[in-house]
Amino acid sequence: MSRRQPISDQKVRRNLAPPRPRRSWSATRARASTARVPRFDHGYHGSAGSVLGSDHSKWLCVPRRLLAVIIANEMLDWDFADGTFYDGLKGGGVGYAQISIDTAISEDVSGIPYSWPTISMLSENPRREWRELIFSKLRDEQGGVDVAARLLRKKLNTLCQRTTDGTLGSGVLRSELYTGCNSAVLCCSGLLHDCSGLYDFRPPECLARIMGAYWNSKNIFSARDPLADAPGHWPDPFNNGWWAGHWSAYQDKLVK
Repeated sequence: MSRRQPISDQKVRRNLAPPRPRRSWSATRARASTARVPRFDHGYHGSAGSVLGSDHSKWLCVPRRLLAVIIANEMLDWDFADGTFYDGLKGGGVGYAQISIDTAISEDVSGIPYSWPTISMLSENPRREWRELIFSKLRDEQGGVDVAARLLRKKLNTLCQRTTDGTLGSGVLRSELYTGCNSAVLCCSGLLHDCSGLYDFRPPECLARIMGAYWNSKNIFSARDPLADAPGHWPDPFNNGWWAGHWSAYQDKLVK
């Protein structure tokens, strides 16, 4: 995968640039996020955005706009190696949605079975071969979107189940991210079993915020104090969710 070249700040701000970061963000973090917007715009629309806007994405049983918001949110936080040949070589998140190999395996969303004929029984290290196949898929445009969609589908089901059971946790319920949310919103208006309707579902901002935080950490439901941009209050999931909420205002542009 070739290194992506940035385009002008003016074009990004005119077409897709999200609102400024919250005041509570440090100046350093705010500058870092703003500096990544040009590279995001070029990388997204030349890759993940084109996949989500194509016929290929129609079979994905998830809201394509919510998937686009999550991918855009992750790409905005790319570092120098992401989106290049070096993406994921040191571990951690890989590809557009920044999903690690370990997460793809533990959540069973790789779509690559650990069995013959996918894995050669004559291989000296079949598990390493399997991980390499998953790694390659995460770095591929369509493959990365496929894994992200599988993970999003699983997270949507969990989120709906938790809001139905009343197990979202006090940290989520008392957080600013939850403003405007209810069980109907977090269950995608009852469309989770209607793939056609779900595909064109327009996610409300609060669903984007909660999913953005959940994408950052699967443990947010154990938080007792409200998620917030403060030490000890899960600041990384909170900020990830806050930005995802901002991106939801651009959801139509993200799937063109």
